[in-house]
Amino acid sequence: MSREKYRKLLQLQEETPVVVMRSKKKGRTLWMFENEFYWGDKCYTVDEVETMILVQQMGLQPFDQHVSLAVQIRAMNRYHKQSDELHRQSDGLRRHGDELKQQGDTYVALGRWMDGHIKAEQPLTTAEVEDQMLGLGFIIEDIQDLRVASGADIIDKVRDWMQPRLNAIGAQLGAIGVQMEAIAAQMEAIGAQKEAASAEMEAIMAEISLGLPEPIPVARAPIPAEIKAIPGEREPIPDWMRRAALDRDQGICRYCGRRAMTLHLDHVMPVSQGGRSTIENLVTTCAKCNLKKGGRTPKEAGTTLLPPGTLRG
Repeated sequence: MSREKYRKLLQLQEETPVVVMRSKKKGRTLWMFENEFYWGDKCYTVDEVETMILVQQMGLQPFDQHVSLAVQIRAMNRYHKQSDELHRQSDGLRRHGDELKQQGDTYVALGRWMDGHIKAEQPLTTAEVEDQMLGLGFIIEDIQDLRVASGADIIDKVRDWMQPRLNAIGAQLGAIGVQMEAIAAQMEAIGAQKEAASAEMEAIMAEISLGLPEPIPVARAPIPAEIKAIPGEREPIPDWMRRAALDRDQGICRYCGRRAMTLHLDHVMPVSQGGRSTIENLVTTCAKCNLKKGGRTPKEAGTTLLPPGTLRG
């Protein structure tokens, strides 16, 4: 943040009430100006403040490294959603293109059938053409349109009627091709952004420890005091904790590293062994891994607890 901008903020502080919250211990005020948040002499974006709140809910200290990592995790989640949306758009365009190609093939089949009769010098009647059209899959409305079309005979009428429709199909297929190329370019760009975010996450995680669930607890190891509870007594999981765990793990099973349509929240240290419902002790898991682990620790179940966001297969 430049000194000039900081002075401008100080001048406008009394004129514009932008105070978000105050910290009595540190004597600082978090306030907003031009969609940016200022805490002391540091400036944060809206996304960074949101992730700081998430980090605090996860029981972490809001160090800059943690904020940066949380920003990358949320960015990766956005990239996944954008990629999924582009895949849906691509699938829709592909289905529409297939329907158009099928329509075009029907027109071409009718034209070839007529050409065969012309070569054989076999005259065609309107009734024969209409029967052939119904056999090829044309609808009654098509036949009604053909009946009012202009033309010296039935063959000219069919050709004059088909040509603009074939041209329209070709134009639509061309437009779909352009859209598919644009989607492919966007997906390539998102792929590059994913790789950059993943590399940044790995670099940050190599420097700091997040304080997330410990690696696999050994059998009969002392249970950390912060997750001890009465064995077998299940605590309710608050909604904010569910959302934080799902957001942290990015819709990926923490045991097999695969995405799943349905995810469960699993206690790393089982409730039956004194595990509590805390953000450090809750991870997302697919139904298969959840069933396999059951009321055991990961080591007892012969599985591995993966870092958040680790995608395999």
